[in-house]
Amino acid sequence: MEDEFRGVRFSLNHGSGQIDILTDCRKDDGVKDLYLYCWLAYIYYSDDKNTFFTLTLFFILVPALISSAFSMRWYLQDEDEPTMKRQPLWKWGIRVVMLVLQLAPLLRYYDTLAYGICSHVHKKRGNLLNQQRYLRLMLDEETNASLLRLLSCFLMSAPQAIIQLVFVLSQYTKASNNLTVTTGPVNFGYQSLTVVCSIVSVSWALTIYHRTIRLARDDKEKLSTVSAILMFSWNLFSCTSRVIALSLLAVLYPAWFFTICVAHWFIMSLWIDIVHHQSAICASRCEEIIFNVALGLAYIIAYISPKDGPTRYSYLAYYLVCFIENTAALVVW
Repeated sequence: MEDEFRGVRFSLNHGSGQIDILTDCRKDDGVKDLYLYCWLAYIYYSDDKNTFFTLTLFFILVPALISSAFSMRWYLQDEDEPTMKRQPLWKWGIRVVMLVLQLAPLLRYYDTLAYGICSHVHKKRGNLLNQQRYLRLMLDEETNASLLRLLSCFLMSAPQAIIQLVFVLSQYTKASNNLTVTTGPVNFGYQSLTVVCSIVSVSWALTIYHRTIRLARDDKEKLSTVSAILMFSWNLFSCTSRVIALSLLAVLYPAWFFTICVAHWFIMSLWIDIVHHQSAICASRCEEIIFNVALGLAYIIAYISPKDGPTRYSYLAYYLVCFIENTAALVVW
């Protein structure tokens, strides 16, 4: 039995889906990252570093609003589905509170776990109809949560890694030129930790998203532990090189950094709109344009296909562009 949800076709005949989700619910570390970003924003504000305070705060609030908007829109789309059960008022209240607190992925992970448990219980009772129904809901929520977390990492964690690394490199440049360093070792430690945590979060979110897609599809093998480790390593090295290259360019030539990022954003958004038009993620053309623009911003760091289909040449084209940009940044440095 198959269905399609937000562009992902999946089978309802997984025998272990309700067990797998018990490990997936531990994968969201967005709250920890958010607290780190807020703490650094406070440090910059206290030290009168207005530029870094503004940038850090901007890439906390705007990505959070975008992620919350997409999450709420998906909830509303579910309400319009005739096959979906209408949610009670109290649950909508919890959703609103969680969205305001920027904990939308955690709520979806909780729903995923609840559906997985229900599916397991009905399977034990021999009620295969309800077991498949709750398994479908579980895969729904897991896919949504993974995509939501990935979008948040691209829009928040990746820019934060660049911002904090730029500050660290600027202080290193001052020290090399015998100028006064304006940050202490404790704050330097927080900034370095933020860079590492942000890159790891993006790499892990990419790995989990691809694992979830493979778990949900009946025509692809599940991602093994070894494959997941290799994929995570690839994502980690790729994101690290990208963040370092862009940060080096931003320290030396901020105007060029801004120009290249805007041009990359525009070209990638246009490319997504042309090549991946009519993605099943969005219900209308207007929503699709907004999603493409947001995803185009994410493409500054890494690539993810928003639509099912062959991706070999898309990956080749994207990473060729990134290789040229990274090499140019290192040559300039």
